[in-house]
Amino acid sequence: MSLYKYLSWTAVILWMTLIFNLSSQIVEQSNQLSTGITEIIVKTVKRIVPQADLDIYKLNHIVRKSTHFFVYLVLGLLVINALR
Repeated sequence: MSLYKYLSWTAVILWMTLIFNLSSQIVEQSNQLSTGITEIIVKTVKRIVPQADLDIYKLNHIVRKSTHFFVYLVLGLLVINALR
């Protein structure tokens, strides 16, 4: 197996390990992490657009769903790269 192929599959396994570790968090811990990220987004947006009226709960839901999409998108790209 070439070094490139080895590194590609290592990246896949490491990313899958990250997904597993994040998925095994208890609900409260996972929600606290995503709420913290959402609060950072809200503060950043309010600095740029002070009159913005953002519902943190709806935005948190969007952040959580988008994160799932992004994480599995990256996994798919890593697997496609490893299979090349």
